[in-house]
Amino acid sequence: MFNHLKQTIIFNSSAFGHGRLFSIFKSFVLLVQMQYQLFKAFCFSIFTFDNIIFTGFALTL
Repeated sequence: MFNHLKQTIIFNSSAFGHGRLFSIFKSFVLLVQMQYQLFKAFCFSIFTFDNIIFTGFALTL
């Protein structure tokens, strides 16, 4: 179902000559997704780092 919808969108965009615009939009979405993955990894590493420091601090107490 979703694949069919995707094919329809691609067909419509290329039929009206918006193929380039669509591919730009698609690459933009991919870029945002990649940035989001990096951001999540970054936040996760900070969170882990904080936990290690906090655990070490709690152990010294």
